[in-house]
Amino acid sequence: MPKSSGKIISCANLISFVHKPYFHEWVETVLGLPVQITNTQQKYILHLISHTASGMSDFLQPINYEMQACIVEFMEPSEVVLMKPVQMKMKTKSEDLVLVLTPWRAFLLYLEHPLRVQVTFSYLEISDIDMQDHNLVVIHTDTHLYQFRFLSSEDLEQVIFHVATSIKKVFPDSSPGKLIRITCPDHQEKYKAIEDYLEDITQNNQGPCGGFSQTYAALCDYNGFVLREEVQWDVDNIYHKQNIKEFNILDFSYLDTSDIALTVASLSFNQWFTKIQCKDFKLRLEISEQILYVINRSLKLEELVLENCGLKWEFAIKMAKALDNNPSSVLHTINLSGNHLEDRGITAFTHHFKKNQKPVKHLNFSKTSITSKGKR
Repeated sequence: MPKSSGKIISCANLISFVHKPYFHEWVETVLGLPVQITNTQQKYILHLISHTASGMSDFLQPINYEMQACIVEFMEPSEVVLMKPVQMKMKTKSEDLVLVLTPWRAFLLYLEHPLRVQVTFSYLEISDIDMQDHNLVVIHTDTHLYQFRFLSSEDLEQVIFHVATSIKKVFPDSSPGKLIRITCPDHQEKYKAIEDYLEDITQNNQGPCGGFSQTYAALCDYNGFVLREEVQWDVDNIYHKQNIKEFNILDFSYLDTSDIALTVASLSFNQWFTKIQCKDFKLRLEISEQILYVINRSLKLEELVLENCGLKWEFAIKMAKALDNNPSSVLHTINLSGNHLEDRGITAFTHHFKKNQKPVKHLNFSKTSITSKGKR
């Protein structure tokens, strides 16, 4: 019969012992107690051991080179940054999958041929990352919860570092410490060092124009838009090299409305551009809504010039509210001339400036259909 040697016995060996006729004797030897086990109990023990074995990360295997090559080919044209074997906990079971990370999105693939995607999510959907153990993490997105167990703590660290870095590039003012919750004490010191490192590299290596192109790429991925490389080229090679900090919407007027709106959305947390300008170009609702979002969020926007852009009084009211919601705004120049803001729109601005009393260098509301009542 097998002897207890003091070594850890694998689940596979343990399962084989359950089927042996001397199983009772072996259990007695391990426990040091006489044990009476019925056939039914023996089957139940086998079930428990098998279930435990299927849920252990030790049973995960590294991805072989052949499979890696297949995954890279399958993911084209997306760039594969990392791929790691994981166990994802489902409602009643755990499933072995491959976690594939691209610059802005995670994919979970089935470990079988032909390869297929089980689920995917953008890093921008992530609301919370909970580090529960040295190789266990729970990721909360806007709509789902994912629990992953990794082959090693090193695999987990690499994944967290990439995801946190990507998010930090899009939201440079964000803090990884607010995104990542560490309930495992062993991780506290290590991830504090990672957080400090992220702060350093993102502040000093944002890329041309405050990382505009990276943010634009992330938003294209998040919204399912085709990335327009000419947009990135214009910003990286014209705006950056000429040190232009005025984002002129007319430079991108050749794009569809949705694509223009996405370029504007990329300015929401940008720390390079200080001015948005547009003249004699009708700004459709999709674009104007993104401008309002920038006003609501930006800590760098100083000037807004939207002359004769077909804006109505509703825009003015929403803009006043956006300014109310952003007490850290540094916007000091507003030119909305040539738009039909009417008395209602101007009144909204008047109330805002009375409440906040921030210094304003320049206001231009000429030709905005104001009556004598609105001028009071």
